[in-house]
Amino acid sequence: MFAAAEAHEELGVDPRRQIDVFAAVRAAGLELLFRPLRGVSGLYVPAGRGIGAGVLVSSHHPLSRQRFTAAHELGHFWLDHEASIDPLTEIGLRATGPLEPMEMVAEAFAAWFLMPPELADTALEELGFDRPRSAAQAYAMALRLGTSYQATVAQLPSLKLAAPGEARNWAGIPLKEIKEELSAGVPMDSYRGDVHMLGMKDARTAIRVGPGDRLVLNLPSETGGANPPSMPASARLVADSVTSPLTSLTHGAHAARRMLVIDLAEKAHGALELVVPTIKNVEELRFKLEVSGPELGRPQAREANGELTPPGYVHGAAP
Repeated sequence: MFAAAEAHEELGVDPRRQIDVFAAVRAAGLELLFRPLRGVSGLYVPAGRGIGAGVLVSSHHPLSRQRFTAAHELGHFWLDHEASIDPLTEIGLRATGPLEPMEMVAEAFAAWFLMPPELADTALEELGFDRPRSAAQAYAMALRLGTSYQATVAQLPSLKLAAPGEARNWAGIPLKEIKEELSAGVPMDSYRGDVHMLGMKDARTAIRVGPGDRLVLNLPSETGGANPPSMPASARLVADSVTSPLTSLTHGAHAARRMLVIDLAEKAHGALELVVPTIKNVEELRFKLEVSGPELGRPQAREANGELTPPGYVHGAAP
């Protein structure tokens, strides 16, 4: 925990905002590569024999898992570990049983680096509750942290935000069930995407989402009856109804609410904006989205002779 906090300070990372772990790896002076690895999450290679230290991350994995892998490998570097090939770096995915001490420490470093107390407080403030009280709320928190559901649930007891038994129970709930609950009876074409719960507090704030994700906007009923939301071509309005708020993310009794369900296309990317007019058109609600998927790497530029320099992939957007 203290090593992760030290790394935040020395690498110029703001622990109150979702951690840009890839930028942190580069700031530490490490080469960061993404390759289509099979059976391996990532690996760390220390400097030696005229070669700088580097981190390799699988391009086959979801972005949340890539982020945890990068933080795990950064932990190996920060704690001066030996070279490491890591089949499973993320909490909840590895086989049961004790880890080797070096891997246990790197896993803990990754958890604290990506989910520090300051960022947990920011996520809770944005979501409007003091601690997760259901699997759905733990999942909503994971999306704000940029970590997987399993990794987030495993970290909650360390953050004093859930009892160990409570977290274990949540970890056993399939994500599909949580997504179905949050979608309030509106089926998804594919449950690979995440479901983001957005409210009034999220207007004009950049929200990180992924291609193929679903947005469920829970708004005051006064926004109902107005013109439909203005959306980019890569977004599709699936449902628009006045209903009671979802119980999993609600505190106490509330008046009727308007629920908008919007699905993003699998090819959605970059900065997008959704505009929801109010019933009296007094003020528009603008939701700014930052859409990014897994890091796939991109082919390196060719030299004048047409050769790749060197062959492989480097950090960057998908080709």
